[in-house]
Amino acid sequence: MADVTSALLALDIGTSSCKGAVYQPDGQLLVEASAMYAVQRPALFHVEQQPEDWWAAAAQVCRELLLTVPASRIAGIGLCGQVPTMLLVDHDGGVLSAAITWQDRRAEAEAVWLREQVGAEQLRDWLGLDLPVDAGWPPARLLWWQRHQPEIISRARHVLMAKDYLLLRLTGVFASDAWSAKGLIHLLTGVAPPAYYARLGLPPALAPPILPPYTVAGAVTAEAAALTGLRSGTPVVTGWSDALCGMAGAGAFQAAGLAFNLTGTSEIIGCSGGQPTAGLLFIPGKISGGASVLYGPTQSGGDSLTWFGEWTGVGFDAAATAAEAVPAGSSDLVFLPYLQGERAPIWDTAARGAFLGLLRQHTLGYGSRAVMEGVAMSGRHILEACGVMPGSDTVVRAAGGGTRLNVWNQIRADVLGLRVEIIEQTNATTLGAAMLAAVGVGVYPNLSAAAAMVRIESVYAPNTALADHYDRLYRQFRAAYPMMKAVFAAGVD
Repeated sequence: MADVTSALLALDIGTSSCKGAVYQPDGQLLVEASAMYAVQRPALFHVEQQPEDWWAAAAQVCRELLLTVPASRIAGIGLCGQVPTMLLVDHDGGVLSAAITWQDRRAEAEAVWLREQVGAEQLRDWLGLDLPVDAGWPPARLLWWQRHQPEIISRARHVLMAKDYLLLRLTGVFASDAWSAKGLIHLLTGVAPPAYYARLGLPPALAPPILPPYTVAGAVTAEAAALTGLRSGTPVVTGWSDALCGMAGAGAFQAAGLAFNLTGTSEIIGCSGGQPTAGLLFIPGKISGGASVLYGPTQSGGDSLTWFGEWTGVGFDAAATAAEAVPAGSSDLVFLPYLQGERAPIWDTAARGAFLGLLRQHTLGYGSRAVMEGVAMSGRHILEACGVMPGSDTVVRAAGGGTRLNVWNQIRADVLGLRVEIIEQTNATTLGAAMLAAVGVGVYPNLSAAAAMVRIESVYAPNTALADHYDRLYRQFRAAYPMMKAVFAAGVD
C-alpha cells in the first residue's frame, strides 16, 4: 500500500493533446504538462490520428512532469483517453491502422446496415446497453474495416482505444475496461458475444481482455522507463474513458443526487443515480463500483464560442469579454449550439446551429452571451431528461476549460437554476485517472472514498430574479429544434 507521501501520475490522451498531471493523495495538484499532436482528415468524414504521436507526446509529458516530482515518488499511474477512438494492433502490439477518432463519420453506410439488418434490440441483447446505432459506434467501424480494409483487420490481434494503446506501450499488456470497450463486448459480462461477431463476420478475439478500471494491469517496463523517465516497475491501472474519469474527478460515483457539467470542446452533463432513460447513456453501478450515473455528451460546448470568435473575427477572448458587458436578461436572442450536429439528447447528425430572434441592434456581446446561454441550455435539456429540474436542491459540479470564465459560470447557474460548484482542479479527467491509480495502489479502498481528492474552488448561486426570463428563453430553445428538424434534414440531402 502506498503511503500519504506518495504521488499519483495521470495521463489523458485527449482530442488534440496529451495532458499529464501529478497529484498528492489529498487531491492537491503538484504539476501538470501537455504536448500537442496532429489530427488528419484524409477524406470526407475521415478524422484520424497516429497512435505513435500519442506515445511520443505521453513520453514527453512524463519527462516534463518528472522534472518537478521525482519518479521515486510516483506510487501509481492512471490512464484515460478519448472514446471511441479506435485502432488495430497486431500480435506483437504493432499498429496496423491510423486511429479512427470519435469525430469520424466514415461508417454511416455501415450504421444504416446495422439498423436495418440487425436492429437496435438485437444489438442491445448482445452488447448489454442501449446506444444510438450511428457511425461513431464501434460495430459500425468494425464493419467499415471489414469492408474497406479486410487485409488489415485479418492481421489484427485486438481493437484498442487510445488509453489502451498507452497501457500497451507502458506495460506490454493488452487490456481495456468494459465502458471504454462498449460495443466490442457485453457491458456487464465483459465477454465478446460469439453470435454478435459472427453476424459481423469477425473473430470475437478482436475484443481486448477486460479489467476493472482501477485494477493494476501491469507495470512500467524497462524500455518504457528509458523513454519516459518513469521508474521501471511502477504500477499502471487499466484506466477509463475521459468522460468517466471526468465524472470521477467530479465525485459523481460517490453517491446519488449529484449533477455534473464537464466542459471542454464538447460537454458531458449528467447526474448520479437514476434509471436508464431514452436519449441518455446509463452507467450501471457494477461498472462504476459506486453510484450509477445517467449522462449525455454534447457535440459543441466550448467549441461554440471558439467558432463564434473565429466567425466574427475577434477571437475567443474578445468574444468572451464582450459578453461580460451585456447585462443578464437584457436580450431574447437564442442560440442552438448544433454546429456539428448533436449528440445527447436528440442524437441527430443533421441538426444545425442557428440564432433565433436576431435584431439590428444586437452587437458582438449579445451574440457571444447568447452562445454561452445556448450551450448552457443544451445542458439544461440533458439535466431535465435526468430528472433534475431548476430550483431543486441538486448541486452541479463543473470542471474543465469552460469554467475559467466567470461570466459563463454565472450563466450556467442562472440558466440551470441550480447552484454550480467549480472544481479546483480544472482538468477533472486527469484527477479522475489519478483517483483510479490511488485505488489501484491502495491509497483509497474504492472510488467513493477517493472522492476525498475532489476540491471545490468557488460556488455560483442562480439569480432567482432571472428565473422567469431564462424559463421563457428555454421554452423557445426547446421548441426551435422540433420545428426546424425537417428543414435541417432537407439541407443535408
